[in-house]
Amino acid sequence: MVASVGASQLNAPTSKEFTCFPKLPIELRREIWMWACFHTRDVHLGTMCRSARSLPASLPVPIGIDTYRYYISRTPCPSILRTNQESRAEGLRWYALDFEVRIETDLYNFLVFPRIYVNWAADRICIDDDWVLDGIRDLENIFV
Repeated sequence: MVASVGASQLNAPTSKEFTCFPKLPIELRREIWMWACFHTRDVHLGTMCRSARSLPASLPVPIGIDTYRYYISRTPCPSILRTNQESRAEGLRWYALDFEVRIETDLYNFLVFPRIYVNWAADRICIDDDWVLDGIRDLENIFV
């Protein structure tokens, strides 16, 4: 009898999907998605330096900007924002695009749109080493 129980367990289908999830009440699914939004992530943040001359030829080069910096991250977009429409809708309640760069002067306004999703209530910002080194080089150029 024990052998037959073991054999039936071996023949049971194995699936990595939880196929009952769509059948759960919407309130419970939203609660699960919300809790998934508060899984702490390390958001690695750095900067990239670009020449304003590398902008597409169709755009004018802003006067007075030779180079500009913008924020980058090697941390992928939260998976909850890429799972399905329901999870994305809940995720966008907690995650925001952040780290835009805006340069405003009397002559022009220059904007690099935010591209990094952050949940400020749960995520940790980790500053990458290359950002620190670039900052030291910038200070060196100013003071030396």
